[in-house]
Parts: sequence; C-alpha cells; structure tokens
Amino acid sequence: MKKVAKKKTIKKTTKVRKTKSTRKHKGEKKSSRKSKKSDHRRADKVYKLILDTSIFVNPEIRSSFGETPKEALENFLDIVKDIKEVEFYMAPSAWGELKHFVEDAPAIAEIKIIKRPPSIQEMFIPSGLIYDFVSEMRDRINRGLRIVEKGVRSENTDENIRKFRNQYREALRYGIVDSIADLDTLLLAKEIDGIVVAVDEGLIKWAKKLGVPYINAKKLKALFDLLAISK
Repeated sequence: MKKVAKKKTIKKTTKVRKTKSTRKHKGEKKSSRKSKKSDHRRADKVYKLILDTSIFVNPEIRSSFGETPKEALENFLDIVKDIKEVEFYMAPSAWGELKHFVEDAPAIAEIKIIKRPPSIQEMFIPSGLIYDFVSEMRDRINRGLRIVEKGVRSENTDENIRKFRNQYREALRYGIVDSIADLDTLLLAKEIDGIVVAVDEGLIKWAKKLGVPYINAKKLKALFDLLAISK
C-alpha cells in the first residue's frame, strides 16, 4: 500500500511540472507574438506630409530641388517616387497656387501628391486660438496705420514708396496665416494627423499654436537623403 501511494505522488508531481512548463512556454509564445505585431506596426507606419507651395516657389528652398518651380517639382517627384514610408498631400487651394507657376505639371503629380481639402464644416477650432488671431490682427492693423501716416507725411519719391510698402507688408503679413492656402494646409494637417512642411514663418508659428507637427522645408531634401540611405 505504501509503494502505490509513492507512485501516485510522483505522477502528480510530474503533471504539475508539465503544467508549469507548458504555461511558461505559452507565455513566451504570446510575448513573442506581441513583439512581432508591434515591430510590424512600426514597419508599416506611414507619415503624412502636407506640402506648402514654398517648397517649389521660394528660391532659397527650391534650389535644393531645381532652379525653376517646374524643375523643382519634377525633381521632387523623381526623388519621392519610390518612397513608401511617406504620403504627400496638398490642399487644392495650395495646389492652385503652385499651378500659377507650373502650368503643365507632370502626370505623376496627380498620383503622388494627394489633393485633399480640409473638412472645414466639421472641424472645431479652439476659441482661444481665434481670440489670439483677432488680437494679433488688431495690433498689426494699428501698426500698419502708423506706417501709412508716416508715408503720407514723407516726400513722395519712388524710394520712399518702396520703403513704406515693404514696412506695411511686414507689419500686416509677416508671421501670420494670411491666405486661404496657408489656412487649408494647416487645417488639413490637423484633420488627418499630418505634418506641415513649410518655410513660411506664419504657417510654422500657427502650427505650433494649434499643436500641429511641422518640418522646416529647408531640411526636406536631407530627410529624403536619410530615407534613401536607410533602404
């Protein structure tokens, strides 16, 4: 009777050990699957870049892609044609601005650069942001009026006209979102969780205010070079 009892005890102990090792093995499998899934998600991540026209129009920026707006656009499209990690967007209003400089855009631009307007009827903008915008515009208008007063009192020469025109433009337009294309670019990035690519100080400034990520367009070519090296 004693010997039989010992055998039963040994069997039970073996079963317990097997159960523990099986659970451990299953746990390792689950963690392995989770890590594979997370790695797969990271590999599949696609960045959405919302392009501003300054990339192709601003002489300082476009020089890294081409001498003219058309050449810059063509070379840009040639560089990005094989990039899978990034999607490129432009608001139709911004694309319309670019078409003033590039009338016959390459056909691939219709595929590679997605034209999408923001859903302005469905989006909500923080009231604090509107308050800041109105307050800043009021201050800018007052500065503009003072510049106009100086201009009226000064001698009417071509040099003075140029000087006060530049001062007036800087007072009212520098560092502010001053066009529908800029606003559409900003709102589109907010809506689709995209990244604004621009050199315009106003667009970058208000992207920060709205909590929209951005890339200075001056670094765009270097970013493409890094993506090419990593392949």
